[in-house]
Amino acid sequence: MPAIMAASWPKFREKDTTFTAVWSYIPPANPNYKITIGAMENGTVTANPTAAKAGATVTLTPVPDEGYALSTLTVTDRFGDAVRVTENSDGTYTFTMPNGQVTVTVTFEQAPLPFHDVTEGDWFYDAVRYAYETGLMDG
Repeated sequence: MPAIMAASWPKFREKDTTFTAVWSYIPPANPNYKITIGAMENGTVTANPTAAKAGATVTLTPVPDEGYALSTLTVTDRFGDAVRVTENSDGTYTFTMPNGQVTVTVTFEQAPLPFHDVTEGDWFYDAVRYAYETGLMDG
């Protein structure tokens, strides 16, 4: 035992002593919570900011691949409950960050053809879609 310990704690020199340390976690006063964007196909979505404090406004910008359109966009909190999302006129979506991390889930679907007389159930639909998407036909 070092000389300083022996001089400071004389009664501990004579017997075995156990010390117990207790720590407690003190969370940050106002943390930024993570915004997780789930895996998706046929497009992308960005969040601005990518992490936010509770009460902050978060903007989501979905960008579908060519020939696709946004189908669904949902935000859920850490408990799996839906967070209210507002669609804006510029194609973005906003929500208020809750008190915890969130997950954004987005799906894209094939965009409808711009022809009013062609519907998905028509026998020629696939041929018209192919001709339109490859630029063989535009109207």
